[in-house]
Amino acid sequence: MFICSHAPTGAGELATLAGVTGWRAGQAMQAVKACFDDWLATYGKHGDLELTALIERITNAIERHQYGRMVNLKTEAFNMENNWTDGKANLLAYIDDELYLFTKSGMTEVSEPLPIKTAFKMLSEVNLTRANHRQKYQKFINGKRQLFYAVKDEILTFLDNET
Repeated sequence: MFICSHAPTGAGELATLAGVTGWRAGQAMQAVKACFDDWLATYGKHGDLELTALIERITNAIERHQYGRMVNLKTEAFNMENNWTDGKANLLAYIDDELYLFTKSGMTEVSEPLPIKTAFKMLSEVNLTRANHRQKYQKFINGKRQLFYAVKDEILTFLDNET
């Protein structure tokens, strides 16, 4: 941030003091502020662009795969006639109440190029995760205890709600 705003402002003000620019004192600061405000209006709506990109990747994966590579626990997992959830090829996540329960491979896929821990920490900092066991979410599925990366369904509207 220093290089982006302070250095040009300082250089402009020094040049103004030396009589090089023909500007009044303070005009360099106003010019740099106007440039920064334009950049912020275009690219900085959600602050951290890396977080924004991560949320967009996860949201896109949910929208794309919620009827294929994701299993809704309310309708499928306990249906004994169609109990195919264990070992489903390319399973990305389970859908449970207000959570998306990502498997380790699923979270790796949606968080790339970020490491899982980094991505999950970023989501946790904006309260989009839930954990109940060692920074993961523990859930019994088909009688087996499993650990997941739980992402709240609020992620689907998070970027829309940011100001």
